[in-house]
Amino acid sequence: MFRITIASTILFLITRSIHAQPDIEWERLYGENGADEFSSHIRTEQGGWAFTGHQNFHFWLLVTDEEGQVLIFCEYDQGENSRAYDLVQTEDGGYLLGGHLMQFNSGFRAVRVDAEGNEIWSREYGNFPQDACNTVLGLSNDRFILAGSATIGENKQAYIVKIEGDGDVIWEQTYGGEDSECFWDIVIVENGYALAGYTRSFGEGNFDFWLVRVNEEGELQWDQPYGSDLYEMAYSLVRTADNGFALSGKAGRLRSFFNGLLVRTDENGEFLWSQTFERGDDRSSYTCLNDISLMPDGGLTAVGYTTLEANRLGYVVCINEVGNLNWERGLICGEIGYNVFDSVLLDDDSGITMAGNAFINNRDAQEGWFVKLSPADLPPEIITKIPSDSLFRIPAGGIQEFSIVAIDPELQDFSYRWFFEGDTISDLNQVILEFPEYDTLALDVFASDGHWTVSTGWQIMVVPLITNWSPEDTMLTVDLDADVRFQVEHGMVEDTLVTFLWQLNDQIIGEVDAVTIHFSDVMDTNVTVRVTAQEVEESRSWHVRIIEPEMAGNTFSEPYRFQLEKPYPNPFNNTTEITFTLRNPGNVSLYILDLNGQEIAKLVNSSLTAGKYTTTWDAGDTSCGMYFVRLNAGGEERIGKLMLVR
Repeated sequence: MFRITIASTILFLITRSIHAQPDIEWERLYGENGADEFSSHIRTEQGGWAFTGHQNFHFWLLVTDEEGQVLIFCEYDQGENSRAYDLVQTEDGGYLLGGHLMQFNSGFRAVRVDAEGNEIWSREYGNFPQDACNTVLGLSNDRFILAGSATIGENKQAYIVKIEGDGDVIWEQTYGGEDSECFWDIVIVENGYALAGYTRSFGEGNFDFWLVRVNEEGELQWDQPYGSDLYEMAYSLVRTADNGFALSGKAGRLRSFFNGLLVRTDENGEFLWSQTFERGDDRSSYTCLNDISLMPDGGLTAVGYTTLEANRLGYVVCINEVGNLNWERGLICGEIGYNVFDSVLLDDDSGITMAGNAFINNRDAQEGWFVKLSPADLPPEIITKIPSDSLFRIPAGGIQEFSIVAIDPELQDFSYRWFFEGDTISDLNQVILEFPEYDTLALDVFASDGHWTVSTGWQIMVVPLITNWSPEDTMLTVDLDADVRFQVEHGMVEDTLVTFLWQLNDQIIGEVDAVTIHFSDVMDTNVTVRVTAQEVEESRSWHVRIIEPEMAGNTFSEPYRFQLEKPYPNPFNNTTEITFTLRNPGNVSLYILDLNGQEIAKLVNSSLTAGKYTTTWDAGDTSCGMYFVRLNAGGEERIGKLMLVR
């Protein structure tokens, strides 16, 4: 008869702890008299847990409620000495299990069952002499990916098969070189999948950690080995908080000793750092990290096993995001220790759940073992930031409030520290800043509960409110009865509230970004648009002279008018000439700005008399792209556009 037992766990003396270790909230043993083992577990849509592995060396599905009480207990005969390694819940509430025959690693198997555990279908894939399914990934539209290895001739190749919900193959691929490769875990990434396992064809030539990136059709994008002259095997893969990867497994002499190993990479698979977890220099010692999970603070928790004298202990270690140890511990169940954790999950309450197996001496039996750890010393969390977008644009002259709301699971008080361009500016939870000039700036805030510190920040681009306008020439001569379209573009992000107000002399004629005006009288008139966003207003004006057609070619009578002519050449590939005219003498500044409003070059900054001037901008090593030329004199401003090409 099936038995569920409340386990009696001895907490072992692995005491290297920097942070408080979490307490055991509860634990259970599951199984019958025989060999029962959990290889993987998941949270179900109903709030409980589902486990798979083997029960008396057959595929095994066990489903519990949130308190660990058994709801489903099913065994599936996939042949003598078979084992399920992974499972996912299907869109209809059932489950898909993947595994293989343990003898000679043959029979790449999948079993689909309904929500009550009744078998729907069972399939074998690959048709290779020796093969193994180690991991299962659920996709949308009732599709799945299974991965592991397949032996082709004398070589073992890493193997993936993508299937429909009815088990039919969509595509399958093998990967590897002249020696052996195997996949043990898979995660979804942008436009494809990342897989971890080991390789012997690449890297140092022994078994090495192996990270592989493929697209949605299974085509290889890149792969990276990580290793030394030891034997390194990766069993688990997780996406990190910075979109990189963490791989866990073991490293050592294949048939003597080995230690737990964790490798961190960036999103392109470039090596960042590694961390080894060992029980000393005892050549008969073993530590292995079978699974890994991302923590709320960006750190990692890994589980597996370690040895002490004749005992094998379930092992769990927690590190921070740069690999430093937070805490570690070993757990032993029963009178003697032969205990392993094969699976770890971050629970909904930020606690940790671990599944594996424990050997119970007084029953002479191996049973499925499940341990729930309570949340321990959790970091605070920033739940609201204003503005919410970390890339923030504001027009020059704008004033903005920045604030955060943070919560602490331990209900501790916070201290705050704000840094603006590297300077400390406040110890409150909000600041108000003014941005008078075009620039690109950095603002960061740190919230600390005395133990953990969390942070967020903004990259602030102070930009022109009006970035483009048409007609570009603001002194126009048009024919009587002509239609002219006037338009402006703003530099704010799409969801910013921006208002427009167009006036013909003192008459309001529109409140959108563009107007078309019909000029029916011979006269001089003014067209003005006022653009407002984030309590900042900028305007652009056109002086329009309407003439009879036969007067075309006449110009304004004044000897000079304030004007920025179109640069020539434009587009340009190295240098361009910029010509401007001053109506009155005074201080003049002429700048080149990038699209963020940041100053690239200062061409003129002096006092000039009225007249026409030409200066040259040598772009040098400046990157290709769109730039602005900004002319200021006597309280007036003109802005033009430049396109640098190579």
